[in-house]
Amino acid sequence: MTKSEAAFLLSCDRLAKQGRLYFWTFTFAEVLDLVDTRKRWNHLLTLLRRRWPEACGLRIFELHKEHGLHVHLLSFQTLAPVGGFREMLGLDQGGEYPS
Repeated sequence: MTKSEAAFLLSCDRLAKQGRLYFWTFTFAEVLDLVDTRKRWNHLLTLLRRRWPEACGLRIFELHKEHGLHVHLLSFQTLAPVGGFREMLGLDQGGEYPS
């Protein structure tokens, strides 16, 4: 087992001790590289922490050749319905920024 795998398992165990776990997947409309994905994720994380300061979780980037990166989040609490995220980011119902 690698150090990364061991750290992941330990983090999951700690989160699981909090109770129920929630698995979130965030997908961007366009194909982004790692740098742009991190920038957008950090923006979203800043907004999430403002709304839920006690929130914590485990984030994983997953690369897909066809459609770029997904961000997966394992959290011990539910954060918001999808509409809440769209509203927080200023997106329309189709997930696009209004022009």
